[in-house]
Amino acid sequence: MDFADVVRRSLEAGETPDHVAQALLDEHHLLPISAIKALRSGSSMTPAEVKDVIQRNLAPARWAAAEPLWEMIAPTDTE
Repeated sequence: MDFADVVRRSLEAGETPDHVAQALLDEHHLLPISAIKALRSGSSMTPAEVKDVIQRNLAPARWAAAEPLWEMIAPTDTE
């Protein structure tokens, strides 16, 4: 299934990014990093915006597991 297309169609139908994130995580059972990738690919949102949407739609324990992977994908500039 092309989840970027699912995101695109859902947003075009008027669904909010939060609703789309919840669907990716709960209905489609995507892992957090896969949901970030789908939401980023199917929308015009920035990586930081997508991260925030996914993070606020996850239980803290699930985000804690995904955070190290996010840092590998988009490291935070510490300088």
